[in-house]
Amino acid sequence: MKRTINQNKALHLYFKQLADKLNAAGFDIQKTMKKDFQIPWNERTIKELIWHKVQEVMTDKASTADLEPKEVNDIYQVVTRHIAQTTGVSVAFPDRFSQGQEKCH
Repeated sequence: MKRTINQNKALHLYFKQLADKLNAAGFDIQKTMKKDFQIPWNERTIKELIWHKVQEVMTDKASTADLEPKEVNDIYQVVTRHIAQTTGVSVAFPDRFSQGQEKCH
C-alpha cells in the first residue's frame, strides 16, 4: 500500500510550512546545511535536501510516491526531531483539517 493522496498533500504542505518557518527564523540553507552561499528554503529544497535524503536512507525509495503511510510518519518523525534540535523550528504534520487552509500540491 502506497501513501495516500491526502498524505501527499500533507507532505507538500509540510515542506512549505517548514520552509516558511526556517526562513522566518533566519535559518537559510547555508545556516542549516552549512553551504557557502545563502539560499532561502522553499518547498522543493525541503523535499530534495532534507526529506529525500532521510527517506532514501530509511527506505531505499527514491520517490515519495512509493512510500507507505507508516513510512511517511517515520520519516517525518526523524526530520522534525532533527530540525527542532538543531534550529528550534518545529512544524506539526498537516492533518485533513489544516490542509484546507493552505493550497496543497
